[in-house]
Amino acid sequence: MLWALGLLAIPVIIHLFNYRRYKKIVFSSLRFLTNTSAVNKKQQQLKKWLILLTRLLAFTALVLAFAQPYFPVNNAVKKQAERIVAIYIDNSFSMDAAGKEGIALEVAKNKAAELINMQSATTKFMLVTNDFEGKHQHLLNKDIALQFVSEVKTSYHSKLLADINARIKQLTNDYTNTQKTAYFISDFQQPFLNLTDYDSLMQYNMVPIKTSWQNNISIDTAYVTTPFIQTGKPLTIEAVISNYGNNPLENIPVALKVNQVQKSLQNANVGSNSKSKVQFTFTLNDTGFANISLALTDYPVTFDDAYFLSIKPNALANVLLINAQTDALAIDKVYALDAFYNLSKQSINQINYSLFKNQELIILNQPEEISSGLSSELDKFLQGGGCLLIVPGNVSVNSYLSKLGMLLEPTMHMPLQIENINTKDALLNGVFTDVPKIADWPKVLKTNKLNLQTNSNAQVLLQLNNGWPYLVRSNYLNGKVYVFAGSLGNSESSLSKHALFVPVMLNMPLTSKRFGKHSYTLENDTRVTLKGDLKESLVTVQQANKMFVTDATMVNGKWQINTGNQLNAAGFWEVINKGTTVDFIAVNYKRAESNPIFEDENKTNTNLSWITDDLKTYEAKLKLQENGKSMWFWFLFAAFLMLCMEVLIIRFLK
Repeated sequence: MLWALGLLAIPVIIHLFNYRRYKKIVFSSLRFLTNTSAVNKKQQQLKKWLILLTRLLAFTALVLAFAQPYFPVNNAVKKQAERIVAIYIDNSFSMDAAGKEGIALEVAKNKAAELINMQSATTKFMLVTNDFEGKHQHLLNKDIALQFVSEVKTSYHSKLLADINARIKQLTNDYTNTQKTAYFISDFQQPFLNLTDYDSLMQYNMVPIKTSWQNNISIDTAYVTTPFIQTGKPLTIEAVISNYGNNPLENIPVALKVNQVQKSLQNANVGSNSKSKVQFTFTLNDTGFANISLALTDYPVTFDDAYFLSIKPNALANVLLINAQTDALAIDKVYALDAFYNLSKQSINQINYSLFKNQELIILNQPEEISSGLSSELDKFLQGGGCLLIVPGNVSVNSYLSKLGMLLEPTMHMPLQIENINTKDALLNGVFTDVPKIADWPKVLKTNKLNLQTNSNAQVLLQLNNGWPYLVRSNYLNGKVYVFAGSLGNSESSLSKHALFVPVMLNMPLTSKRFGKHSYTLENDTRVTLKGDLKESLVTVQQANKMFVTDATMVNGKWQINTGNQLNAAGFWEVINKGTTVDFIAVNYKRAESNPIFEDENKTNTNLSWITDDLKTYEAKLKLQENGKSMWFWFLFAAFLMLCMEVLIIRFLK
């Protein structure tokens, strides 16, 4: 508008030409005027210039008023023509809590709508929620942004500020000459403010939502403590209960159901801001799937009040005995004692590797060496959670033992005896009511010296009276490797004839974790190992009215599926293959939001601006910040004042 100042030449021209016109007046005599002519001429010239000045000032003020001048506030720069506003709505489970204004999520959505409506019509919007939905990966106009805000629902996802900021930057990085503003609407549950990489071109505004949520009790986790699950045998499940409150809680009922039938009810006592464990012991009577749920009652946040496990008792414990030279008759006799154990045997020269995937325990009996092919297949088996027992024939097995941090030294001939037994280990726990006297322990006449390196995680289970390990267990990959120091022949040791040999061999397969996990956590676990076998790779996964189809792949002898984000609710998901149920997947929500501790908005951070006022007050401040103090009214008033002065000059200045 300032170009209009050039029009100031118009009143100047009019003024000059208007006062150049003369009017002739006839007088009878001029002798009375001659004395005042000089004085009047000067007065008239002054009046002309004052009138011209007021007109020029009035016109200038009018032009400046239409130019909308302003004074910037705090050295702020006038808003640019193009602007992007990113709005994050926290729709995690903690936003189900209520405050003075209502449910936190609904309050957040209303505030988001207010923030959108206070922006100009040309502003582009970006909406972000914890779901990171594809439809939100585009810039939106005001109407679409308001529609998407109204559609936001509670989600099991939770994100931190660093994740949200990275997503906003990903979409807006190309807009370098655009003013960017981000609003984060959340209850700001810790540790949300984890960002260190701030965008210097972005304004970060925090809009806190206050709730009355201060206490919470949750089932943090639950797990099976029984090493091997069998029908007709006691099964123990342990649950961890957390009290996120300042008051101790007593007699909190926790119910356990199996296939929707209540099996047990325990009362939990939990101190303030502490954890407590609750144990459930019961028996499964059939070999079908057991879908186990544990639950308590709490309010207002309920997502962490239940925990789900899916287990399948083992119908048999499969043991594969691989003999090198001679048959191990003692091992045959042990596993023939109980029909629960299914023993199969192969020669080391004719191994069917396809059988490995179905075994709980593989026994290598006195191998001359472990070939690279066999070593690779054993690693796959252990990766799947199986157990391996190595009964060495000579020190040639060191090529494999070195991976476990072990080393065998050549055979020693000396009379020794087993002296120490690790009865606290799961292999031997509960075997003895009274530990026998040392004189009753097995004799060892010939053995190797088993050295454990510093990088070994091996636990000594049986120890000789000279301090040498005789039986150790090492955790390797996802499985367990048991190693005897020497062979089990009668000429080398009396262990195979001793009563100790039976529980040692029978319990080894029961420590197998071949069937993998009993529960999975949303967001953390996307690959699921199936418990059953498949007729084809295509499987259907369903829960209530939700369903998806995916391909299973064979990994380390087990079928696995990649669920991505398709498992989107806690509970039990049924896996169907060729019309048959082959598994149930127990899914739980992660407990990241169980603790009601929130960020302090008074924490000093120059990169963040906290909006604690009512949004109407904030809108007024925003307009002032963006537009500065507007001066158009004062210039319009100045134009009016100049016109008034012109009238006064014309009328009263003689």
